[in-house]
Amino acid sequence: MTKTATAHVKKLQFYHDVFVTAMEDPHHVLEVLKYKHYSEGLEWVPKMADAFAVVKDVEQDGKEYHVTLKTIAAAFDKLRAAKPDDKIGLHASYRSRFIAAENALDAGEIDAYDAMLILQLGIFGECIYG
Repeated sequence: MTKTATAHVKKLQFYHDVFVTAMEDPHHVLEVLKYKHYSEGLEWVPKMADAFAVVKDVEQDGKEYHVTLKTIAAAFDKLRAAKPDDKIGLHASYRSRFIAAENALDAGEIDAYDAMLILQLGIFGECIYG
């Protein structure tokens, strides 16, 4: 595997770990209706990108959202692009900590509450609960 491919797999694994953490403890804000992820056996790496969930916003309108690793990646894109005065509902200390975790590809720095904030950012474009 080339360095580029290895880096891609590591980033995919990071997003997958954040995704799984968010799905396993949604903090009563989003109800997980359907959830599928891959982490077993040797064949899990190519299937990892197929992880998905359907979640429902139980706090507001009951709308359902299809969530994938692209949702998590979009949240990190938003974090990196945000200026300090952008209104994304997330304190600067969280922003910098989340970006540092992504840069280090260390999902161990992201707990369940953090993962739910990241998920909200990916779904809504801002953190509206928390």
